[in-house]
Amino acid sequence: MVSFSLAIPTYNERESIGLYYMYSSSVAVELAIISNFLLNEYWTFRDRSSQRPCFTRRFRRFVKFNVICALGAILNIATLWVMTEFVGIHYLLSNLAGIGVASLWNFGINTHITWKTHVAYRLETRA
Repeated sequence: MVSFSLAIPTYNERESIGLYYMYSSSVAVELAIISNFLLNEYWTFRDRSSQRPCFTRRFRRFVKFNVICALGAILNIATLWVMTEFVGIHYLLSNLAGIGVASLWNFGINTHITWKTHVAYRLETRA
């Protein structure tokens, strides 16, 4: 939902300046990726983040999160495009559907890769 709340001002600006909806959606998605990382790092997964708080590990998590969310962004934008161009649904509703698809992907994959449990991390570094 953070993505949707960031998208609304972007779409309002899109309407007033006539920006192509795919460009405004891309900007909204990147802003959402950054804000979602910060929220996940300091709130949702703070217990896991606090186990590995150094800058290098936090930066690695940020890179992993961005790569995973970039795939989520592709899912979001593809859903937006297909539903708007081929199904004829208004771009705001299409984007809401894309946000839902991408959110499920992002949370599921990031839970198991970016913020894996401390035990799994220890076992991986010993191998």
